Amino acid sequence: MKKLLLFSRDPGGANLIVSMYPILSQEYDIDLYGKDTALHVYEKNNLACKNMNQLLPSINSKTITEFLIHHKYDGILTSTSAEDFTERLLWQTAQKLNIFNAAILDQWMNYSLRFLKSPESYQTKKKYNLSEYILPQKIFVMDEYAKKLMVKEGIPDQLIRVTGQPYFESFIKKSIKTVTASKDNEKITWLFASEPITTVYGKEKGLNIYGYTEQSILYATCKAINKLQCKRIQLQIKPHPRDDIKVYTDICNQFPFVSLITINSVDAILQSDAVLGMSSTLLLEAALLDKPILSIQLNLKINSPFILDQINKSKSIIKEEKLEKELNLLAEQNPSATDSKFTVSLTTQKSAISNIFLDIKKRLNFKI
Repeated sequence: MKKLLLFSRDPGGANLIVSMYPILSQEYDIDLYGKDTALHVYEKNNLACKNMNQLLPSINSKTITEFLIHHKYDGILTSTSAEDFTERLLWQTAQKLNIFNAAILDQWMNYSLRFLKSPESYQTKKKYNLSEYILPQKIFVMDEYAKKLMVKEGIPDQLIRVTGQPYFESFIKKSIKTVTASKDNEKITWLFASEPITTVYGKEKGLNIYGYTEQSILYATCKAINKLQCKRIQLQIKPHPRDDIKVYTDICNQFPFVSLITINSVDAILQSDAVLGMSSTLLLEAALLDKPILSIQLNLKINSPFILDQINKSKSIIKEEKLEKELNLLAEQNPSATDSKFTVSLTTQKSAISNIFLDIKKRLNFKI
């Protein structure tokens, strides 16, 4: 039986690997690795994994080379990260050792950032030279739209394979499509999906790139809710796994209708009447579960990173003066309505898990 290494570092990437694990483990001897927030996702899904930080306290080209030579893997499948280089080192070293390697994308944003040798140069160009990238042999992506933008940024067309998004596929199968309707005189529950903009870029760089951070959007949203005539709204913040939840203490203290929740994403969505955020995957998950959503990207400086904006399925709020009006409309709607302007009809390419599995199987079976 051939041996396959699976690795992720971020929670979104870990969800991809978790979705692929069952089918791959039927065909291959799997070693599951992770680090940082990915470890929590594996644990939540009852998958035993090895912490790469503990195995290799110093992760560099030399230690990764020794590691791969020792374990004699036939293939490597990873997610992608922004500033962390573990995945890039795995691809780079695997190619030197003639080991098949591939990566899966989880989102329609920050394409080049995941592959650049110098992530700090991200957003300084619209297109990068091939020499500026560290690329795997194959990149599995969500759809043709993602592929088109990646090619436009300088990633070679022949490396990109459109397969669909495996986590979305498994997410829909596992989730029960339920709408939590609020009765008269009950609280209206909105979920705020945070993103680690400040963690990844820092406050100043985040503001310079996007025009906002997760904290500026949350604060503006709370101020707008505070002005609404409807006083039945409670806003629950779903921190990103990479967030330091202490940063939300002040805003929870300042606005009595705000609280933090740490339950899993599916339960958080299902118990909410609507989901607010910026461009988080959690907004896409909410759309897949037929929940009303609202993307808020005030003072946006770049083209919207939210895929539903890009494919004209939604339109983010980018001006603060419009935010209160939209939130008021959202508060007034019937939570069980399926024809709301805030409800997006969203489907994904089918058979993503099978598509990726068959591609890997073909390449490993005919490996030279």
